[in-house]
Amino acid sequence: MALLVAKELHKHYESQAFSLEVLQGISLELNPGEAWAILGASGAGKSTLLHCLGTLDPPDQGSVWFKGEEVYQWPEKKLAGFRNRTIGFVFQFHHLLPMLTALENTQLPCMIAGESTAVARKKAEVILDQVGLGKRLTHRPGELSGGEQQRVALARALVMNPALILADEPTGNLDSQTGREMADLLLELRERYNTTLMLVTHNEELAVRLNYQVFLKDGKIVSAE
Repeated sequence: MALLVAKELHKHYESQAFSLEVLQGISLELNPGEAWAILGASGAGKSTLLHCLGTLDPPDQGSVWFKGEEVYQWPEKKLAGFRNRTIGFVFQFHHLLPMLTALENTQLPCMIAGESTAVARKKAEVILDQVGLGKRLTHRPGELSGGEQQRVALARALVMNPALILADEPTGNLDSQTGREMADLLLELRERYNTTLMLVTHNEELAVRLNYQVFLKDGKIVSAE
């Protein structure tokens, strides 16, 4: 059974000044353990597609299915639990809480899921050690470099051992060397955890390391490899 299926996704935004069709009938199917790169120019609909798949923003038309269930038919409480336990999100900007330490930021998904502080701490310590920050547990984001902050964001995304990682330009805000190190780490941990990955990127060097490359233009898939 496919892990995630999108069927004819449409999404538009409008204001008094304009109406913009961002997604125009996107369909795709991800199987467990696959790694997909979504490429295209700015405005092609890449991030919007990721948000629809991750249930952060519902499509106007079409459906998203997870292991044979149509997720947008679920009540909001079940959708929130699905996002928390099943999907790990990594964004271009790390979105860490500045008043919390690396350990506390990483623990957050566990705490939201109702796990005990002891269990959450242990899981966060393990994954932070795996991303190379085992000695930086008590540092707050302002005390970490940009690359270290993004490693904390990756640890937070993986701490629940999700079935799916959705990453939106995870190396886009880093210098070339740090970006390569982040990409290596992301792909290494994806394989270690056997996690399905969909990654939005402008970096074709990174994209070709994944199983599939899908190119979007004007909200449509124009080619897939």
